[in-house]
Amino acid sequence: MVVLFVLPRKGELMTEVQVAEKIASSEYVFAILFIIMLFIAVRWFAGHLKEMKQENQEREKELKDLYTEHKEESKEREKLLLRHLENSNESQAKTAEAIKKMSDSMKSIEQQMDTGFKEVWRAFKGGKHNGNRND
Repeated sequence: MVVLFVLPRKGELMTEVQVAEKIASSEYVFAILFIIMLFIAVRWFAGHLKEMKQENQEREKELKDLYTEHKEESKEREKLLLRHLENSNESQAKTAEAIKKMSDSMKSIEQQMDTGFKEVWRAFKGGKHNGNRND
């Protein structure tokens, strides 16, 4: 089927192909197509930027949540470490006290040994020993 168009200015008949060629060769058609394509590209780019902005906001929220979570975990770890440090300090204080008591006991034993040795030495030098061994 061939459709014929009548152009009012010239009054001549044109086929669909000729009309399409005439329209395609017009500068106005390309200008309109360029504007439409530019509009579509700008809308696509704006939509893409909006998606990226939303995605960035979601990531930022995730990072903030992770930071808050790690901060709370860090505080808990710090409390546990301080409790452990206090327990270690108490244990060291008890150990130091026990060592001091052991040192005092050793000094007391040493003094008793010295006193006993001096008494034996005096007895030995004082002539109480007659030189006989009856063991």
